[in-house]
Amino acid sequence: MKKALILTLIFTSIGLKAAAVSADDSLVALQKAEQIIATLPTDGEFKKNDPQSKKLQKDQDKAFDILTDAIKSFKESPEDQLLLEQILKVVSAMNKKDPTRYATEMVSELFNYELPEFKDKQHKPLVAKIKKRQEQYQAALKKLPPKEANELHKAIQNFVRSANEGNG
Repeated sequence: MKKALILTLIFTSIGLKAAAVSADDSLVALQKAEQIIATLPTDGEFKKNDPQSKKLQKDQDKAFDILTDAIKSFKESPEDQLLLEQILKVVSAMNKKDPTRYATEMVSELFNYELPEFKDKQHKPLVAKIKKRQEQYQAALKKLPPKEANELHKAIQNFVRSANEGNG
């Protein structure tokens, strides 16, 4: 019985360690995602029943998984400016390749100030937290080329607006 309990604890701790993704790991993974994105066809031009297209779709899914993990890491350590810059760089690159702009939807939760993350129990906005996130966001956008930064900013604004107010 003790052996079973000890083994369970060991495997649980190993599993939790493997599930946790640090900001440094996310930075390395985001660089891999950039390489994956570079190989994808523009505007999601995948051909049906083509083995190459299936491989590319799996690669695209892998890039989205990496981005999801990076966003989780940023939420756990929101002071990591370098991670935010890399996330926005990958989202900008992904938006060029994916006509659905799913990456924008994923990252918009970091800047949707209507979400509970930015509210206290009385539903008042946490002004200091919002201001800090806005400053981080603007600084990260400045690291992108101006055209890409403008397109990404508009895409995020549009998604957040439609999420909060509807699309009509």
